[in-house]
Amino acid sequence: MKLVKLGIIGIGNHFQEKLLPALMITKGLVVDSVYSSDINKAKKFKDILGAKQIFDNWKKLIDQSDIDALIVTGSPDFHQKIITYCLEKDCFIFVEKPPVKDFRSLKLILEQKEKIKNRIFVGYSFRHSQSYDNLVKILSRESEIVYLNFRYLTNKPKDLLWHCKSVFESYILAIGIHPIEMAINIFKSKPKKIDLFLTRIKERDFVANLALSFISGKNALIEISNCSNKLEMEYKIINRKGEIGILTGFEKFRFYNLKNIELNLTLEDIVRDRYEIIYQVSSTENDYYKNGYGRELELFYKTVIGEIENPSPLEESLLVYYVIDQLIKKYQKLKS
Repeated sequence: MKLVKLGIIGIGNHFQEKLLPALMITKGLVVDSVYSSDINKAKKFKDILGAKQIFDNWKKLIDQSDIDALIVTGSPDFHQKIITYCLEKDCFIFVEKPPVKDFRSLKLILEQKEKIKNRIFVGYSFRHSQSYDNLVKILSRESEIVYLNFRYLTNKPKDLLWHCKSVFESYILAIGIHPIEMAINIFKSKPKKIDLFLTRIKERDFVANLALSFISGKNALIEISNCSNKLEMEYKIINRKGEIGILTGFEKFRFYNLKNIELNLTLEDIVRDRYEIIYQVSSTENDYYKNGYGRELELFYKTVIGEIENPSPLEESLLVYYVIDQLIKKYQKLKS
């Protein structure tokens, strides 16, 4: 197996909780270098990751390490600095979402598209969930998808992130970006209409419904909220034939009106009746493939070695950020 030598820039909580466990199970990725502004922290993770070198200057890591690719996790402003610095470098980059702060910043980077060369992979982990990928493939196998209804209920953020001007903007960049990106990825076009319906619960708590209308009568409705006491996610997809698929928490499938199909899934409990088919994803399936973190690193590895074309290129985030930009403007109008 061809090995890809990595430089790790950013070893904060998100890397430790999500990407580190996924990295440990991803074949072909080996860590060469680690950066942290805290050199003692870098030393600790040098031992954990089996790295050869540590740096307290990320530019030196990029310039002095013999690496094939970077994994970058930090703030969107930090991501943007590294992406911009690497435009002249022959290096693949896995950058955690959100890749940049705003629509304008992304447009400026993409003006140098010829330098990017499809080498920047954005870590939209949930879209790469094996369960979600199966849901989309099943509903699009014989008919086009026409309707999406996604629900994200969380207990955070409650405070401002990344110098955002509102908790709503913080939420959209940290969490709401996931279902927006999923909708754009399925319909692959710019929404012709974007609506925001906002309900304030407390001073910083809200429920918001996002309505995205696309060509040919296709629609996506996205419910988001930061006032739940835990993370709850549900994905409902309907195709032109009227087949319905619902995925809850990456673990439970429900299908309606589904005919003549064998599901190639790792499953436990299977219930069929004349109205409904229910599948429970096997508890033995690795959690980091269920939630997408393991699978996205596997796809990044295959992108770097040239086995596949980049399935999550930075360029495809432009429409995502266009939608986010419009939603933030609508929020500001509602607030005033």
